[in-house]
Amino acid sequence: MNGVLLPEHDENTLFVVCQMLRITAEADQLYFSETQLKFEKMPKMKTVSSAKKRFTLTATGKIKRKHAFKSHILTKKTTKQKRNLTHATTVDGHNLAAVRKMLVM
Repeated sequence: MNGVLLPEHDENTLFVVCQMLRITAEADQLYFSETQLKFEKMPKMKTVSSAKKRFTLTATGKIKRKHAFKSHILTKKTTKQKRNLTHATTVDGHNLAAVRKMLVM
């Protein structure tokens, strides 16, 4: 039989896997074909396109972002305000999980 041998398994896992793939276990060992293994990997997670344009990774693994409010309506902002918005910063801890999810990390 061509296929891949699964490692140790318990009865519950075996039952669920057999139900999902509609196959049966033979001689206490469960075999999968290559196409069935590829089926389990789907669907693939996709990166949010807008997120990959806005965020970059640092060498230490932090996520870098730009400040908001620096693109237009700059005449009413002071020079100091605009200067301080120029520098990049890291993503805050509260938003880190959401950004990592968008970047599929």
